[in-house]
Amino acid sequence: AAAELATLRPEDSRGALTQALADSDSIVRLRAVQGLSQAGGEESIASLSKVLLEDRDPKVRRMAARGLGRMNTESAFWALMEANSDDDPGVREAVTQSLATLEKHGVSASH
Repeated sequence: AAAELATLRPEDSRGALTQALADSDSIVRLRAVQGLSQAGGEESIASLSKVLLEDRDPKVRRMAARGLGRMNTESAFWALMEANSDDDPGVREAVTQSLATLEKHGVSASH
């Protein structure tokens, strides 16, 4: 269902996608993160930030980091900065790459 929601207009399915982030199946959570990454907006950034900091699956956290890297907002930048010390090296790499992408677009701590 989360995969189907992600194919719809993401901004219309944001609530259902956010609920899917609590699913026990990591594939469902991955699809929900993908959908929220496409939807954008501060609500999605808040949800992705929480996933990045709290989800138990490093794959889901990596996807959240990548999604935040496409948001081009200061709130996404700060969420990534907070996750810069994740236990998983793959998550830290995704965070570093996303921060570099944001900085290329002029988003950083000084803006």
